[in-house]
Amino acid sequence: MQRVKTFATAAIAACLILLAQVNHSAGYFFGAVKPGLEFVQEGTKTSFFLYVPKAYTQERKWPLVVGLAEFGTSTKSYIESWMEEAERRGYILLCPNWHKSRDVPDAGDRWLFRLIRKVSEQYAVDRRKILLTGIADGGDYASYLGLRYPKFFSAVASVGGFLTESHENLIYYQRVKRYPIPFFVLNGKEARPEIREDVEKMRRYVGDLEYIEVEGLNRDTGMNVNSAILDWFEAKQTV
Repeated sequence: MQRVKTFATAAIAACLILLAQVNHSAGYFFGAVKPGLEFVQEGTKTSFFLYVPKAYTQERKWPLVVGLAEFGTSTKSYIESWMEEAERRGYILLCPNWHKSRDVPDAGDRWLFRLIRKVSEQYAVDRRKILLTGIADGGDYASYLGLRYPKFFSAVASVGGFLTESHENLIYYQRVKRYPIPFFVLNGKEARPEIREDVEKMRRYVGDLEYIEVEGLNRDTGMNVNSAILDWFEAKQTV
């Protein structure tokens, strides 16, 4: 009889522990949802902006835009330029205050992927629909990330930038071929000539690369093409 009581007590205790773990997990993955714009300061040097549509619900998966502003400019202004379209179409926005690296940018890469994972665990992100985009040197960094880690993103859109020489040296071209990813590159007609050369080179590895040049592209006009970028991205998702 004592043995039965001991077994029952142990079983109840195990159930309570399991229940606590489930509740903890539910709280972590589906905790307090915060629709709207939020600024998160992680430490003295790392922070990000997150925008969640007002219509957000855990009952469906939501596409994610990871946006990289021009370094040294307002990340808040950049994410605000995306918010109207994100609200209308149903996108979660993640815009980190990223850092330029003087050497190999692996540490910054790891931080960014940890951030994407954190948001994807807290919110119902559709990991098959993650658009990576950026403007100016943010577009340079987005292009590098998409080409170095192609299987982690669904598409890349670069505005006013593409690849720097230091970034290009870190690309594994066979990996790009193995995991093809659509690219959209928008530049001004006055863009540096090497960008055109890099784009033509990348066509050998990135089968789906759309390159457009326009007159008078700058930071302000570049932030007005977000609707066109999402049109392009959504068209790629239906192919």
